[in-house]
Amino acid sequence: MRDLSFDVAGLSIKIKPLFFVASAFSWAALTIAAMALLNLPLTSGIIAGLLATIAHWVGAFVHQLGHAIFARQTGYPMQGIDFGTMGGFLSSSVYPSKEPMLPDAVHLQRALGGPFLSLQVTFIGALMVLAQAEGVHGAAWFASVFFVLENLFIYTLQAAIPLGFNDGEVIWRVLRKQRN
Repeated sequence: MRDLSFDVAGLSIKIKPLFFVASAFSWAALTIAAMALLNLPLTSGIIAGLLATIAHWVGAFVHQLGHAIFARQTGYPMQGIDFGTMGGFLSSSVYPSKEPMLPDAVHLQRALGGPFLSLQVTFIGALMVLAQAEGVHGAAWFASVFFVLENLFIYTLQAAIPLGFNDGEVIWRVLRKQRN
């Protein structure tokens, strides 16, 4: 199977085959989690798992969009977004392969864009969770809580932890270099 490719807002979007495998796995795992945590029946669990899987990819897109917005402001824009990287579960920013050597400030600004926008949607998601605080906690509530937690921990706070492949790695590399 080949990558699916299309353009959105001037960005080349590629969906890699592992995206579909990872999405199916995520859907199944999140269905089981929703059923176990909320004691949901099968149909509601399947809907909760699907909504949470969609929320995952929406969060990934928003995060990458943050990188794209900040990169465009530097004058060194992103070319696109690849979905289904790193085992199929993640997305990656795509920059020109022949970019000139860029100042650290450009790398720092581009790296901060994703976590910045992710933090904003975390707050919006938290409002959605609070709006559903009363009453039955079903599929929509599960997906909303998942969206908030994933955006907070995976897409926002990861910027504080250098893992070798994430925003935190770029941010800390630049900060350590400036300190020396």
